[in-house]
Amino acid sequence: MIENKDQQHETQYKDRSLILKIILTYCLGQFFWGFQLGVYTSSQEPIHKTLEIQEEIQAAFDGFITSLLPIGGLIGSLMSMYIFKYFSRRYSMIVIDLLGIIGCFFNIFIYSTTLFSIGRFLLGLNAGFNSSLVCTIVKEITPVEMLQQGGTLPIFINNMGVFVAYLLGIGFASSSSEPVAEQQQNSNFYLFFVYLFPVIFPIIRIILLKYKYTMETPFFYIENGMGDELQYVLEILYKEKYVHQVSQDYYGSYEEKQRNSNSANDIFSTKNMKKLQIGITLMYFMQMSGTYAIIFFATKIFSQATNGNTNIALYLTVGIGLTPVICSYIAGQLSQKHGRKPLLKNGMAGLVCINFILSFFAYVQENKAQASNSLSIWIIIFTFFSRSYTASAYGPNSFAYSADILCPKSLSLIYLFYWGFEAIVGFIFPILIDSLGLSFAFFFFAMNCAAGFYFVHHYIKETKGLTRKQVECLFDEQQSLIDESLHTKLFEMV
Repeated sequence: MIENKDQQHETQYKDRSLILKIILTYCLGQFFWGFQLGVYTSSQEPIHKTLEIQEEIQAAFDGFITSLLPIGGLIGSLMSMYIFKYFSRRYSMIVIDLLGIIGCFFNIFIYSTTLFSIGRFLLGLNAGFNSSLVCTIVKEITPVEMLQQGGTLPIFINNMGVFVAYLLGIGFASSSSEPVAEQQQNSNFYLFFVYLFPVIFPIIRIILLKYKYTMETPFFYIENGMGDELQYVLEILYKEKYVHQVSQDYYGSYEEKQRNSNSANDIFSTKNMKKLQIGITLMYFMQMSGTYAIIFFATKIFSQATNGNTNIALYLTVGIGLTPVICSYIAGQLSQKHGRKPLLKNGMAGLVCINFILSFFAYVQENKAQASNSLSIWIIIFTFFSRSYTASAYGPNSFAYSADILCPKSLSLIYLFYWGFEAIVGFIFPILIDSLGLSFAFFFFAMNCAAGFYFVHHYIKETKGLTRKQVECLFDEQQSLIDESLHTKLFEMV
């Protein structure tokens, strides 16, 4: 009895640390993407001064610059559907990293709105490629036993990138003892440093993929009929007695993908449409839950909550960057234990409550004749709750679930919608809070989260404990996802 129990819990893979190192190497792209998400948040004010942006158009300018990243990401996601046709998995990452390096060098031209904007767009292209391809590669490399936890690792690394960007933003805190001219000079130098700093990460990944982790993913070898190379890689990663079993699982999953995803038309087949609809809807609720509004505009939100104290807002922004790093690590452990659906469902439920509370406090604050410190504190606390709760539940698992159920082309299409929704949030949110206030924005997010809870409860199927082939077949018999009644119910809830 004891032997059987031990056998049931024996892992198929050899060296967990080796697999994690390979995954983390690919996830450097997620770090780079996360840094680009967060860097403008803390540097808005010095950018305004350097580029001499007039106060009356600052909100529109922030929306424009912020939306350039997701617009580039949208195009990058679309292009990523085809990059595997021309490059291997490994060399695709190297090409993408070269694009990121070019984007970084454009981005340091902080005295030119045009060049700075081009840099943001190029970095968005890089992020679009990374967002879809890294998740695909991680899924292809990660053993089944590690998929629940490994699938959340990219978003953990992404949150690390956001946090580091926020942390560097502390350097923009002004000192009242310095002359204004000296402050501006120091700020310009620091802007140059902050926007050039992330270039080291694509360089590191290029070196590691070129000289250390030179193996491709098992699916690459199967796609190209390289059976000997596949056998060699599986023998490196898996225990000898499981190599044949794992190989069969990979081949079975690949055959199922081929049966449903041979062409662009097949992506929109009845079976794949169900998965696409689920992935697109998950991305919609991810963006419309308020998470990315906080990521992009944390400093602006905290500045309003603290009556314009930018220095305090910058320190609070660092704090809100750190908590998701911790929480997304916890998310991996929770996902391993409970699966994806409970975390997606509870994540939406919690965000409904948090966003309603934020909306209430913001409304009271906006309608008081004099700002209340206690209300400001509550707004700050629940903003932290919102970001932390998303990072520990819905956020990582929405990305991981999409990667679980979708083929690479479909996943690229999902991220196209993800970036499109993010562009809308990035452009509209600063204008929205300037015109209608934080209270309306958080109320809108709360209503979306209520609709998201309904969606997850009724239409998400658990993937925990399933083989790759079983996941591929998960939605074969599911009824059409978006029917007339669902449209009506979601419309009424939103």
